Formats: sequence, C-alpha cells, structure tokens
Amino acid sequence: AELRQIFPHFQGDIPEEARYWSRSDLELFLGSGGQLRPRETAKANVPTCAFLTSIRLQLADDNVSKASAEYRSFCRHFKEREEVHVLPSLAECALLLRSPKPADSLRRPFVVGCPKNW
Repeated sequence: AELRQIFPHFQGDIPEEARYWSRSDLELFLGSGGQLRPRETAKANVPTCAFLTSIRLQLADDNVSKASAEYRSFCRHFKEREEVHVLPSLAECALLLRSPKPADSLRRPFVVGCPKNW
C-alpha cells in the first residue's frame, strides 16, 4: 500500500511472487509500469519458484556466498545415487526408542520428548 502511494501511475496487478521480492525490486517493477522484473524471474529458461526465490533472498541477506562442506557432500551423495535415502556408511536401520526424559546412561540412541515435560 505504501509503494502504491509512491507509484500512483502504476495501474496493473502485482504478481503473486512479488511478495518474495526485495523492496528495491518491487520499486523497479512499479516504477517501470510492470515492464521490468527482478533478474531471477526475468529468465524464462531457469526453473524457479516462490520458495526458491525466498531462500535465495534469505541467503543473500545472511551474506552466504558459498555452500558449506556438509551441503556439498549431500549434493554429491544425491547426484551419485538413485536411492538417496540409503546412506553409504549405514550398516542397518533400527527404530529408536522414545523416552519422556533423558536416560542416566547413554548406551544406545533414543528420542527424548519435549524438554518442558521433563
């Protein structure tokens, strides 16, 4: 509403994905009469969605410039395997016990309930 007052000449509809745009991108769109969009959404051949746009904006806001080693490892795992849910170093899979509070001695993995219920 505030930007509509700044750009009263804009008569078109604001696209749904605009809620993920930065303020400067929205100002560019409104100031151009809807002709100019952010670079990311202007590329028709690049697959994207509102969720990915919001994640990319958050990464930019947090000054994240490269992927962590864990993420690169996960991507390599994902790319090399058909069944990505099977971890390479996992010998077997078992159900975890559920416990309302932490055990005195930790001998095997278990899931603990909410700490406020301890």
